Amino acid sequence: MNLSTRSKRMLELQPEERKIIELKYAGKRFCDMIGVDRLRTAKALLVRIHAITGWIIPEAELKNVLIDQLTKTIEEKYSKMTSEEIEYAMRNFGTEIQDWGKMMNLSLIDQAVQPYLTKRRELSNLEEQIVEKKLIEQKEDLSDKSMIDWLINTKQNIEKEKWDWKWMPVSLYDFLVRKKKFHVTQMRRYEFLREAGKLRLNSLIENFDNSEASRKYIYDFKDMLEKGVVTSKTEIDKINRICKQLYLYNWLCETYDIQKEFA
Repeated sequence: MNLSTRSKRMLELQPEERKIIELKYAGKRFCDMIGVDRLRTAKALLVRIHAITGWIIPEAELKNVLIDQLTKTIEEKYSKMTSEEIEYAMRNFGTEIQDWGKMMNLSLIDQAVQPYLTKRRELSNLEEQIVEKKLIEQKEDLSDKSMIDWLINTKQNIEKEKWDWKWMPVSLYDFLVRKKKFHVTQMRRYEFLREAGKLRLNSLIENFDNSEASRKYIYDFKDMLEKGVVTSKTEIDKINRICKQLYLYNWLCETYDIQKEFA
């Protein structure tokens, strides 16, 4: 699938596919919760799953065991998800489960969540490809004034729209390099590079599909990071791109007056 085909595919997303992308950003991920909040969310989630499926929640001690095990499963398998995503998965990806109305257990929940994660991963990859395409298209030559205006607009989006590093155009980084606006120590460069590696690893983990090939790829990549030697050209390119985006994001956050910086 070439980039133009991917763009067309993005525009042709079905409502339920757009919903999955929206849900990724709509709620608080389990990994961003403290332990108490994660436990409270797990308890509430059981009640909502019961309302959706009719599965019976066990009583007394067995209920506490189920809550404890669900909390651990969330930490181990669903940490990058939100409770809203799991609810959506139960409503829309569990219709073929044969045990509706049975006693609730983790296996039944997983049967609904895994197909959702497969679809989510497919759409996340597509979304990333579209962002890359936009960044490539933004590499056209622009006047200094247009580039400065673009920097100001991007800074405003960080402050008002809560943009994070993922939405930083690499061409703006290239512009700042040409203008010699980066003044970073060797230690800071190393910190950016290390952080970029961690973010790339998080992305791989987030899109983990439970396959052996995916598991090995993540293990090998993590091993390369720990040794400080990444040999995959694809991963080197991705880490370098993330690093540039982090440089730009940090510069925009720390620069109070962009117009004055270029005066």
